[in-house]
Amino acid sequence: MEIKNTPASVTVISRADIESKNPMSIVDLFRQIPGLHVDQVGGMGGISSVYLRGADPNFTMVLMDGVKVNDPTNARGESFDFSGLSVENIERIEIVRGPMSAIYGSDAMGGVVNIITRNGTDTPEAALETQIGTDGYYRGNVSARASVGDFLFYSLGAGYVDGGTAVQGDRLESYDFNGKFEVFPTDRTHLQWTFRYADVQRERFPDDSGGPVHAVLRAVDDQDSEDITAGLQIDYELSSILLFNLKGNWYSRQASCRSPGVALGIKPFCKNQVKGLVQAVEHVDGGRMVAGPGPISRMSSIPFNRLLIIPPFFQTG
Repeated sequence: MEIKNTPASVTVISRADIESKNPMSIVDLFRQIPGLHVDQVGGMGGISSVYLRGADPNFTMVLMDGVKVNDPTNARGESFDFSGLSVENIERIEIVRGPMSAIYGSDAMGGVVNIITRNGTDTPEAALETQIGTDGYYRGNVSARASVGDFLFYSLGAGYVDGGTAVQGDRLESYDFNGKFEVFPTDRTHLQWTFRYADVQRERFPDDSGGPVHAVLRAVDDQDSEDITAGLQIDYELSSILLFNLKGNWYSRQASCRSPGVALGIKPFCKNQVKGLVQAVEHVDGGRMVAGPGPISRMSSIPFNRLLIIPPFFQTG
């Protein structure tokens, strides 16, 4: 079924859309999506959250290659901070507006955002990109995609962003490494392994402090976080209409935070001034039977990543 015929409100941002708009960050890309509001406090170092159809950010589930990355420890509940996410190695973004709780639970009452990274290619490709701006802004990215025969396809990427000092008291510095490996041992079997490591360091005035103009305390929040996501997916075609799918996902986040608070006598969000907040989440999805699109082949690698956030009978292919 075509996306336009689905009962859900769906927007798909393709790689061609990303390259044509050349956004500085995924936040700039989201600003052009109807039914989606994105905010960012201060400059690039501020926390950025997504609101689907007016729902709070903690009611929007965020997936990266099918791995849930919502952070229960941030100041806005179990939401995801998009400010440190690079767009260079993203193949497409799928956005479903409206409640998806029947599939993903209460975290998806507002909707779901699924971010899919790039696949390997038959012909080796490599790219190097750099951008330099005023106030110390710098962005660099390197990526490579290739294959080993018809058996293994892989994609690797690394990026660095220094947001500069365009806004007083605001600073963002992030490192990002990601990869995807796809293996086709037989015509009926497909294995996919994805991983991402991100290290984000930021400084900013606390929320509700008044910012660089009105803040009573002139010291800023100092936050450092590490995110690791990994996912393993195995697909086996039992027949022309049945596909066995087994997924195992792992997500870990460690964050430290030091904050002066908003004013004297008011406790800061960071309860532990030395070690800050440390959190780790692990979850595994079991195997299940789903309706499949047909024979497994290298040319059908896109359907393997097709609208994972929509039930199989709405999927394209």
